Order: sequence, then C-alpha cells, then structure tokens
Amino acid sequence: RMLSAFSETVEYRYPGEALMNGHAEVLEFFTERRATNGTTHDVFRQVHDEDATLCEGTITGKIGDAPLEGAFVGVFEFDTTTERIATVAVYTRL
Repeated sequence: RMLSAFSETVEYRYPGEALMNGHAEVLEFFTERRATNGTTHDVFRQVHDEDATLCEGTITGKIGDAPLEGAFVGVFEFDTTTERIATVAVYTRL
C-alpha cells in the first residue's frame, strides 16, 4: 500500500543507504535491508507548502532484538501532475 503514494520514479534517500530510485528499489529496501522493525512513528510537527511537506517526530521499535528510540525528520516532495510523492529524504538521530 505504501508504494501507491509514491510516483513510479520516486527518489528515496535514507541514512546509510545509496539513493533508491523507483518502486522496486524502495520495496527491496523495506522488505530486505531495513534494520529497524516493529516501528511506531509519532509525528509532532508538520510543515506544508505547495510542493513539499516536512514531518518531524519520534520513532520507537527495534533494531534486531535491541530496543530503539530516536528522532526523525522526513521531507516529502510532490509531483503535482500525478499527485504522488516524487522525493523522500529521511534524517534520523537514533
């Protein structure tokens, strides 16, 4: 379901990962390489304009079997033609 929010040519930036391009690379990251699991994201700040949204919040979950608590900022830029997310950049402090 998450992929339906992204344009087919989405660019996804995530700490410690090479730039991911398109649905296949993003899906492979989330199903095979993402180190965190069972995560909950609590967003406490959102800033919007016509072309982008910034979300700031906290994340809890696990890295392997170890507990995880941290903070994140996600920047989402939109393709106004398709009304889908064109670019994602995630920044974390874990």
